[in-house]
Amino acid sequence: MKIRDADLIARYAEDKNAVRKIADEEGITIQAVYWHLNRLGVSRRSNAEAHKGQKPWNYRGGWIDAQGYKCIWKDGKTVREHRVIFSNLKFGQVIHHKNGNRADNRLENLEIYESHSEHMRKHMTPVEARRRAALKTIGAINGT
Repeated sequence: MKIRDADLIARYAEDKNAVRKIADEEGITIQAVYWHLNRLGVSRRSNAEAHKGQKPWNYRGGWIDAQGYKCIWKDGKTVREHRVIFSNLKFGQVIHHKNGNRADNRLENLEIYESHSEHMRKHMTPVEARRRAALKTIGAINGT
């Protein structure tokens, strides 16, 4: 397929299309697009300019905070991603990460508890529950 010179210049220099995109659309190789650009005297963009505004290939969005939760920007503020996913929570409800990985915000890994105490019961082992109950009993006897 023959590529038109004016069309190539417009798509590369003015529209800022990527060489790979032009090559795919025209059904030619990337090297052929570069050959035509060189023939026409069109200066090539730097790598930084060619990829300006693009996110890195491995970008997944957000970052992990000190407590291990995935955070994102929303309305100019830092928010924990799982709180955005369940933005319709009622007061007092708690989001639990089933697999313990606080950065894993897949829906199948999240569940909602109606209260903090209900959430803590999920984490408490029977041995821990007996220990805490014994401490409460001792505290009641001692008057604390």
